[in-house]
Amino acid sequence: MKNIPGRALHICTLFQPMKRTQLALEYFPDSSPSVARRRLTKWIHNCTELYEQLTKDCRKFDGRQELTIREVRLIKYYLGEP
Repeated sequence: MKNIPGRALHICTLFQPMKRTQLALEYFPDSSPSVARRRLTKWIHNCTELYEQLTKDCRKFDGRQELTIREVRLIKYYLGEP
């Protein structure tokens, strides 16, 4: 595989924890941070399979601001890329 400039940076950012607001703003860039966060949370709750995956380990998902790598991957898988 060729070394593509910028590719390593993109891959690294895909596999890092994120703040919930940061991810929400990727999905809703024209919204304020608080509105984007509420809208993303609503989308997550409306996607039953996603919400079950996020809470299946008995971890408190709601209210946490920092999303794990696994949570970010699940959200992007179920909701699609922003």
